[in-house]
Amino acid sequence: MCGYSMQRWSLISITRRHALPSFLMLGFVAGYALVAVAGSYTARIVDIRDGDTVTVMIANERYLIRLAGIDAPEFGEPLWSASKDNLSRLALGKNVTIDCGDRDLDNRIVCKVLLADGEDVALEQIQAGMAVYYKPLRDLQAAADRASYAAAEDNARRAHLGIWAAAPAVPPKGLARKF
Repeated sequence: MCGYSMQRWSLISITRRHALPSFLMLGFVAGYALVAVAGSYTARIVDIRDGDTVTVMIANERYLIRLAGIDAPEFGEPLWSASKDNLSRLALGKNVTIDCGDRDLDNRIVCKVLLADGEDVALEQIQAGMAVYYKPLRDLQAAADRASYAAAEDNARRAHLGIWAAAPAVPPKGLARKF
């Protein structure tokens, strides 16, 4: 599991693959509604919000998903549209496996997203220069993911791809402030 957690609270781990989501368990901590989301699910990507956020459909329910391990330009930032378009080309309308941890501060479920062939969607975004590796939470990733994401970002930077094209040493202002 990716296990990303920006807000700390206990979750009930759901480990049944391909089962209906057990998002029905609710509780309250510090005024926030909690929904148990940890686990692996089969889903279909039905919408792309930006370069690191998608909407998936599971059992006729829609869920907002943040791709684990990356940060992409936000609306109004340079290359927002290009990053969103690249993610759309990669994943829109496709069946995926999502391996989810917790919710982020924007209440999105944070998940590693894999296409049917095992391709890591977030890694593809980094390789194309359409997202940066989100290092503040790297300790929550598997060692293999840390290594591949860091290498992909280095390669994209050296090749001056996407966000690295204009200023190859530093990501755009909106992304740089997060590191």
